[in-house]
Amino acid sequence: MSGLKGKKILITRPKGQCKEFAYKLLNLGAHPIIKPMIEIRPVDDWKYVDNALNGLKDGNYDWVIFTSVNGVKYTLTRMENLNIPKSVLNMVRIGAIGPSTASFIQREGLKVDFIPEEYISESLGEGLEVRGQRVLLLRSKIARNTLRDILIAKGAYVDEVPVYTIKSCTINRNELLDVLKDVDIITFTSSSTVHHFIGNLNDKIYLDGKIIASIGPITSSEIRKYGLSVHVEAEEHTINGLIRALIGYFNKEENHAKDY
Repeated sequence: MSGLKGKKILITRPKGQCKEFAYKLLNLGAHPIIKPMIEIRPVDDWKYVDNALNGLKDGNYDWVIFTSVNGVKYTLTRMENLNIPKSVLNMVRIGAIGPSTASFIQREGLKVDFIPEEYISESLGEGLEVRGQRVLLLRSKIARNTLRDILIAKGAYVDEVPVYTIKSCTINRNELLDVLKDVDIITFTSSSTVHHFIGNLNDKIYLDGKIIASIGPITSSEIRKYGLSVHVEAEEHTINGLIRALIGYFNKEENHAKDY
């Protein structure tokens, strides 16, 4: 038994990224409840992206770094619009923050040269050998500066170019409160999902008795900023890692209960 059977689990990630997570929870006997807190949109002004991608085509970079699947998707779409073949990316080295991003890149027929052992910006930056190298970061408009700052400190020349942005979903607060009445577990897969969830809720009292699960330490830090406890944190910062952490948590709870 998975430990998740019958559990009602709230998914707060963007609509287009919920399906796989929900499907895996259903297969484990859980009841996923989808309530996206954020939506992903391309940037409004492509000028800086276009300049960077044309520079990429002209051989101006040694590395291209992707910190999400979204970054890859919007980059490849824009390259297609500019008639720049995606094979241009195989002329440089590619860094990916984790296996999901790397797998998406590889499915596009592109190589991945580096994935950190821990799937966070700090590990990605520390693991790259970039002194004197020209690095292009294609990422979210609201991304932390951590990765850029680490690469610059290591002697890289860095262009950080947003290809997408994150917006809060329009949420009816009363509907959200109704949803929360039946929820056992609330999952957060990014700092943005936490920030916009709390912004929509506007009162932490409705979270009393709920299990809060985080995909990793950066998301957990954001949760704690709001004075909330993190009951479950994934060791591997992926959806599969989060599911394993939830199973482990509830199996441990069940075993503990049997001792009494």
